[in-house]
Amino acid sequence: MIHERGSFEQSLAFLAIIAALSGLFTDLLQAQLGIHERRLRRMVRHLGRDLREAGHASYHPRDPYLARVMDAVDAIRGPLG
Repeated sequence: MIHERGSFEQSLAFLAIIAALSGLFTDLLQAQLGIHERRLRRMVRHLGRDLREAGHASYHPRDPYLARVMDAVDAIRGPLG
């Protein structure tokens, strides 16, 4: 039983390392492609519009990483279920 727990913890550590490295590489790629700058400019443009105009907010951030987080949760829960 103890051996299985150690194996599970090792798997979690391995997945955490993979996630950190993949985030590092994708951030560098997005920076090189200009994706970060376009998103920042879009956010600033919308926030400026929201400050000038009263009413409904025009900026609605998307969370592209939510699906990845849920996949990770499913991957972790898989061996437990």
